[in-house]
Amino acid sequence: MKKIIPALFICILVMIFSACGKDEIKIEDYEWHLRTAANINAEGLVVAVGEKNEAYPDAKIVDVVLTAKDGELVITDKTNDETYVGAYEEMFITDSSEDYKIIMKGKDGYATVAYTTYADGTKELTLPITVGGYDMYFYANS
Repeated sequence: MKKIIPALFICILVMIFSACGKDEIKIEDYEWHLRTAANINAEGLVVAVGEKNEAYPDAKIVDVVLTAKDGELVITDKTNDETYVGAYEEMFITDSSEDYKIIMKGKDGYATVAYTTYADGTKELTLPITVGGYDMYFYANS
């Protein structure tokens, strides 16, 4: 018994210190804003953007926000006062990302929260989602 207690204590310390410095990136911790939405069935045509974007002059400009809490995913399109409710669950966690299975309007999909590093070296927390024939790209509100 005397040997078990120190071994247990060491195991607990290892678990505590291995968690230190690990920045968990969780979908629940942010309000997400839509940057682009592409229709997969239309050969990836970008159909909506969150702000004017010269690369997509024909895309509709929308104000879409995503929030998540307790397994419920809510996408609010403030442009036309519509709300879409779905569900999510954690699938896989790494030191730099978290993957989720999501269900929206009866369609299965996937999402990943991670930092995106751009060519100029800047980083941004992003949430790409694929569900129901659409690829949506959200960024965290800072």
